[in-house]
Amino acid sequence: MLLSRTLPIPLRTSASWAAMLLCFFSSLLLTAPAAATEVPTTTAGFQIRGTNDFKITVVRNDRVFAIVAHRPGAEARYITWIGVQAGNGIEAKLGSLGEVSVRFKPHGPHRRLPDSPDSCYQARTRGVFVGKVDFHGEEEFTDGVVSRAKGEVIVSRGNCDTFDRPFPSRPVLTKGLVPTEVGLFAVHNSKTYEASFECSEGPGSDLAPIGATDPDRRYFQAGVAEKRGRISIYRSIKTVSDEPSTFTFNNALTSATATPPVPFTGTAALERDSRRERGSWTGTLSASFPGASNVALAGPTFTATMDYYRYEEP
Repeated sequence: MLLSRTLPIPLRTSASWAAMLLCFFSSLLLTAPAAATEVPTTTAGFQIRGTNDFKITVVRNDRVFAIVAHRPGAEARYITWIGVQAGNGIEAKLGSLGEVSVRFKPHGPHRRLPDSPDSCYQARTRGVFVGKVDFHGEEEFTDGVVSRAKGEVIVSRGNCDTFDRPFPSRPVLTKGLVPTEVGLFAVHNSKTYEASFECSEGPGSDLAPIGATDPDRRYFQAGVAEKRGRISIYRSIKTVSDEPSTFTFNNALTSATATPPVPFTGTAALERDSRRERGSWTGTLSASFPGASNVALAGPTFTATMDYYRYEEP
């Protein structure tokens, strides 16, 4: 499935700057060519304030450059492969989006990061990036222009993979249990862009935050992905509702209607033959994303599916 389940990092942003840098590039490079573990990898980045309440994260490692503009409930990510960078600076030209050209001035020594695996060496140096940061989001959703920003450089060497390994899968026995907590996922694929819409109910959904308990709360998330030249762009929005009527469905999960609150507009309906996994997803549902307004999230090019997240004893 696309976007909300395959984007490089979650919509929510880590509070720890070092953790965000490492998590971001570790997830991006899962699909990159493997490099020798003895070769050090340098990750450099900083964060600035943009207009319209957006924060703008600028980050690169030896092969990937990214800008992430985010505020609660909305995000746009711009990712591209880059050439060899000089020193610990960042050089990236982004066409109409602007450019980043900064050098790093360290403040203090390398400091070993805590809680690293025994086979891994990770150290960071804090300092200031000086030069030119000139970013302009499409449709003027945000601008970020500065000449200096506090940030840090992280150097990693060895096996620093800290991702949890999944347990061996076991068949889920649902006989005699009552299905609860439903999710719907709709998607559009074309040569020019991909779009997805997801909604669910209850604390067991993959959109619900950790610690959620309200069984009637509805969660909504949508994403759009496109490629412009060398730059891959991922945009996403999300919201919640405590009104059950914003997402309704029948017990067979062959029919459903979603009418999410702002930033979404309109409504959409699923109709599915019980013998088929996917069905039609039609209606007037649309939304405006950072840098892309009035994107259709339902129509004849969309398909949708539904499933239960949890089974409980009656």
